[in-house]
Amino acid sequence: MSGCERMNELLGAWLDGAATAEEAGAVGAHLASCAACRAQVRWLKALKAGVGACDVEMPARLKASLLARARAADRRRALRRRLREAAAALHRPLAVLGLAAAFAAVLLVLRARRVDTIPVSEMLAAHDSYALTLPLANQEEDLSGLTDALDGERL
Repeated sequence: MSGCERMNELLGAWLDGAATAEEAGAVGAHLASCAACRAQVRWLKALKAGVGACDVEMPARLKASLLARARAADRRRALRRRLREAAAALHRPLAVLGLAAAFAAVLLVLRARRVDTIPVSEMLAAHDSYALTLPLANQEEDLSGLTDALDGERL
């Protein structure tokens, strides 16, 4: 819902002085930045003044119908406000729960990927032992090639 649509819902209560402090603050902040809504407020004030200046009694059925509609609009507005408050109150615990679940998932992944650690000194010693065997491996390959060649000549 855009800001202007929300203001359309609140302007009647605001003009009648029936808006909550939060709603009145929202209307005031919106009107400070929206020329179209300020023009609508001027029009509504003029309409209200014009209707108030009329000295004609409203038919009882029309008056009852308008009052019923106004009460229904007030109930809808109150319901929307309670739903927003309930959603905000529900959102906080759900956000905390979601954050805790994400943290637990990260811990599980890290724990599953954990590798037994080997001290650096042992890794270096193993590397040095391997490095010492490399020349022997090269000599062995040379000797096996030589023996293969010799075996071939004997045949």
